[in-house]
Amino acid sequence: MLGRLGALAAGLRQRRAVGLALAGMTALILFATLRPSSDTSVYDLPALCILCGARGASDALANVILFVPFGALLALAVGGRHALRLAGAGCALSLMVESAQTMIPGRDPSIGDLLFNTLGTWLGATLVLRAAWWVVPPPRVRGGLLAAGLAAAVVLALAAGVLFEPVGTGATYYGQWTPEQRHLERYHGRVLEVTVGGLPVADGPISETPLVRERLLGGEPVRVLAVAGPPVSGLASLFSVMDANRQEILLIGPDRGGDLVVRRRLRGAELLLDGPHLRLRGALAGFRPGDTLRVALWREPAGHCVEVNGVAECGLGFTVGRGWSLVMFPDRLPAWAQRLLDLVWLAGIAAPAGFWAVRRGETAVAVLVVVAVLLGVPAVTELLPTPPTELAAGVAGVLAGAAVGRYARSARRVAASG
Repeated sequence: MLGRLGALAAGLRQRRAVGLALAGMTALILFATLRPSSDTSVYDLPALCILCGARGASDALANVILFVPFGALLALAVGGRHALRLAGAGCALSLMVESAQTMIPGRDPSIGDLLFNTLGTWLGATLVLRAAWWVVPPPRVRGGLLAAGLAAAVVLALAAGVLFEPVGTGATYYGQWTPEQRHLERYHGRVLEVTVGGLPVADGPISETPLVRERLLGGEPVRVLAVAGPPVSGLASLFSVMDANRQEILLIGPDRGGDLVVRRRLRGAELLLDGPHLRLRGALAGFRPGDTLRVALWREPAGHCVEVNGVAECGLGFTVGRGWSLVMFPDRLPAWAQRLLDLVWLAGIAAPAGFWAVRRGETAVAVLVVVAVLLGVPAVTELLPTPPTELAAGVAGVLAGAAVGRYARSARRVAASG
């Protein structure tokens, strides 16, 4: 009798914890989706679009990821056998959010958001309802899941190398000197001269677009001579290159705090994905209005170089760990927070392979594959060499996944025997 009462009390505590977690997740969703946004780059998008705006695929992935925990917690809280029924709750929550966004500045509701939020809820619920299949799968299935986990780690690591590669477009390019753009602050400095690989670039259509495109992709120096303006409170453009379709190819500009930002068009943009850019913190902090400003950008085998008035910083670029930025890149996060996300990302993509590795030999193979990928991808792409901390994060992800897998299988056996 006492044992049954203890089990009942434990069950009630678990339900309460799940209920609190579900309420917290719902609050997080409302906080993330109902705040006013200053990002005007997505204004005036059609409400019936599926992948909306220049970062449509990234927004879709972010919506799915945001609602997966909601669906999982909902399944734990209410149970059931049909994930589609639980997905209806996610659809209802999303519909409420999309309706409210019509009155919130900087928010553009769309049918795509509704679809991907619902999909995320369904995936989360399915993971919980089918946990018995994937947590302790049959031997043949487990082998397939192990192979899939390793393949996913390889593909996601390689994606960073491929999708972070600078690309151009086939349209005519336009040089822009301190342009006025709706989604950027106006910089009140004055550009005097711009060259790309020695070719002068005026403020307007670039007659030698093919040559400029080739030299930009070749990493040849971009040099800007300007008169500094007053500090800015948000990102502005000192010099940028746009194409005839208003796609950004290059942007060099100041940001608040005296930062200098360099954005390049990356291959991920062709898939409507987000991506990282370079930020030199405090590089412009000492400049006053009227000072001469010389900025140069070029690429070397060991990474990009950015020079401000003769002071160069080289070896700049991205590592495999920055792959998370393809989904969302909050570039104003502190540098340490971005590096922490790099480590979490690598541990996360390596963990599934460890989870389904039952034998020590399988775990060792998973570790070797992850290390080989982290070392090999930068060798065949423009990524920077993988630092030891990221190698350690990948190995730790495999080992943590293996430990969680052993615990889950043990708990499953205990539950089955009880």
